[in-house]
Amino acid sequence: MKAISVVFGVMLIVLGSTAMAAELTKGTVEFTTAGAFSYQSYSYDGTDLGSETTVNVAGEAAYSVTNHVALSGGLVFQHDGNSPEGVDGTNQSSFGPQAGVRYHFTTSSNIVPFVEGKLGLLAYTGDGYDDASTTLWLPSVGGGMRVMIGESASVNFLGSFVHQRNAGGVEDVSSNDVRFGLGISVFPGGVAMR
Repeated sequence: MKAISVVFGVMLIVLGSTAMAAELTKGTVEFTTAGAFSYQSYSYDGTDLGSETTVNVAGEAAYSVTNHVALSGGLVFQHDGNSPEGVDGTNQSSFGPQAGVRYHFTTSSNIVPFVEGKLGLLAYTGDGYDDASTTLWLPSVGGGMRVMIGESASVNFLGSFVHQRNAGGVEDVSSNDVRFGLGISVFPGGVAMR
């Protein structure tokens, strides 16, 4: 794992030092997709208690209203599968909109750092969600960087903090999540290169 991190770090440095600087200017249109997968297996004192699998997929469109600020909106889909040992498993899905604002910092390379804030809603369906409440993400704040690939695409790395109200569809339950993500953006009209 350490070797992969070192190789990845070297790639970012090389990409950042060999390309022209990128700037997302007013009028830039962006389409982004991101995904995450997690698998957890539970045990206690050597006894298997089951597992949980979660898949998240998000799609988003953004428009730069200034040379630094972009407004975004999109959809989020999440699917959870639980397989407790010795009983039937459950499957739940959630789906909803998200909206936000992103600030891109000025840079002299093709690595563009950013910060963002979002809010979102998730509605639930599936086993165990007959009376589920809608989850509200407020706030969702994060930061990251995009590594530009030419003038029309980027690979995005993001870390964020998300506070959820009615977490998991359970009324009056709150959660605080720290998330790390990876995504790809496409800029149909390109971005300004210096």
